[in-house]
Amino acid sequence: MTADFPLNVDEQLFAACTCEQAEQLVGYDHHRVWVEGRAGILLTYHWMPLEEATEPLLLKVVFHKSASQHPAAPPDIQRLINQVQFRHNSNEINRS
Repeated sequence: MTADFPLNVDEQLFAACTCEQAEQLVGYDHHRVWVEGRAGILLTYHWMPLEEATEPLLLKVVFHKSASQHPAAPPDIQRLINQVQFRHNSNEINRS
């Protein structure tokens, strides 16, 4: 994550996702998605290489003033984002 992204947990959300979901999302790193009525930046680069990642993978969306400058994720990716349950703190996600 670059230094200009907010680090406050209120400014980013986390969700667990499966490897199958990650395979669909990984190509949309730094694309704009909508979560809880806010435009955010989807971060997936930390999964690479995806072949070595284990479930559940931690999906991150960061809310930053530059979100509007990022390309919008396609509708099928937004639908997938709408299906996962986001948390404000990554420690709230069950990783067992």
